[in-house]
Amino acid sequence: MDLIRIKLSFTNILLLIIILLGVFFRVYNLNWGSPFYFHPDERNIASAVTQLRFPQQMNPHFFAYGSLPIYAIYFQGLVWNLANSLFNNPVIDNFIISFGQTIIISRIYSLIFSFLILFLLYNTGKLIKDKRTGFLALILASASPGFIQYSHFGTFEMWLTFFSLLLFYCLLSYIIKQKYKYLLYSSVVVGTLISIKISSLIFLPVPVIVFLLVNHKQRLMLKLKQIFGILFLSLTTFSIFSPFVFLDFSSFQNSFKYESSVAIGALPVFYTQGFYDTTPVLYQSINTLPFLLNPLLSVTFIFALLYLSFVSLKRGGKKSMFLIMFFVIIFFSQSFLFVKWTRYIVPSLPFAYLIISLFLISLAEQLNKKSAINSLKKINIIFLVIIILSNLFFAFSFFTTVYLKGDTRASASIVAKGEISPDARILSEVYDLGILPFNQYFNNIKLYNFYNIDHNPHNSNFLTEVGESDYIILASPRVTRTRLVNPKRFPISSTFYRNLFSGKLGYNKIYETPCDFFCKTTYLGDPVFRFEETVNVFDRPTLFIFQKAKK
Repeated sequence: MDLIRIKLSFTNILLLIIILLGVFFRVYNLNWGSPFYFHPDERNIASAVTQLRFPQQMNPHFFAYGSLPIYAIYFQGLVWNLANSLFNNPVIDNFIISFGQTIIISRIYSLIFSFLILFLLYNTGKLIKDKRTGFLALILASASPGFIQYSHFGTFEMWLTFFSLLLFYCLLSYIIKQKYKYLLYSSVVVGTLISIKISSLIFLPVPVIVFLLVNHKQRLMLKLKQIFGILFLSLTTFSIFSPFVFLDFSSFQNSFKYESSVAIGALPVFYTQGFYDTTPVLYQSINTLPFLLNPLLSVTFIFALLYLSFVSLKRGGKKSMFLIMFFVIIFFSQSFLFVKWTRYIVPSLPFAYLIISLFLISLAEQLNKKSAINSLKKINIIFLVIIILSNLFFAFSFFTTVYLKGDTRASASIVAKGEISPDARILSEVYDLGILPFNQYFNNIKLYNFYNIDHNPHNSNFLTEVGESDYIILASPRVTRTRLVNPKRFPISSTFYRNLFSGKLGYNKIYETPCDFFCKTTYLGDPVFRFEETVNVFDRPTLFIFQKAKK
């Protein structure tokens, strides 16, 4: 008995350590990228917040995202300013939020929601099956590379992820307990989701469908009244949190047309050129999930999804089937878009962890039956340990690569400072914020639109710039990668980059961001080409510096 208690105590301590490590991975270096703040979405959000001034000017003039998080960040900033004023550190204008404040506050919100997701995962796992399922999901999500990364981004993916999981929890509670209050909660959550991002409109009919399935025997008029109440509550919540969607409808409409055209590929823009000739679902399965989950867990997830789908259909498991359906709604609604950014998949991660946990716990139960072979039980335990430890190892590798070490752009600029003359003629790419740290050391940096080389094949200015420059700095591999993997679509720029790297252009590579063991583990051996580009282009890009060869 004492031996069993010792084992249980050791297990609990080990699991507690894993959870605390997950917390540490999220909190550490939350101010990464300061003072440049390289993430373009963070900067766009900050620009929207900094123009607000309560109560005169509350129009964010930014509808790519919803208004709720923007207002939450702004009012939290007001509290920050008030606190500063109370402690004899007066702010010039308490109603104006600075750019840096906005970035930090938005990241703190992402951090908070990342923590809340863990506890909600545990309770959701309990609701689906039992405490073991919830606890395993919590353990896996604690050391999630995807969650660790996006808890450091002041974007709204953590908002969407938390409220998507909360919606599932409310609806599942309604299915199980059939108490109308859970349906009302879910209606408010849907309205909140839409006010975070308009694409969350896909959730609007979900509470209605669940209500109809649960109350299929109810009288028609009563159904219609309750359906109206569900939709009214969702849309009212959205209206309260996003008033300028209606007050400035023309701006919202223009933004919606632009963003939707970009998303479906109808409007070509430079930052989506990496998605040409990509296959939906397969692309995310190969280029996104192995990073967000880790390679072993992503393979396990595929087997878990297939197994649970088969078992649920065969045995009529309502809870597991509802879980799978929710994952399908979130994952597939984004997978078939032209743009396949990693962030689109993040809200589906809690459901992936729940599916994996439910699969592993169900498998353990099957093997623990009296008819099961003892050796299989041991294999299952070993596999579970490998799953947990490998998950922790990949999280540690990512954390070490991105947040424990210095920013790759700052590191490259310091190396360049020691190797390059301050007045050297430097050519770099436009639209890439990675060049910002170099500006403090060099006086003659020219930015050229490398994205347009193929559209202007006879542009003499480009040839002149290349010929007259002493150095070429590629501040991220975003353009390079797209051109080298699509030579047929970008023949001229592809040739340019091949010649640049081979030395045929008359330049020699003198610097490349080093990639150590943990880096190669995180990006499976290739930080440039292995994963979807936004996996690391914002927080850990690979930089290249080329020097013109001496004649």
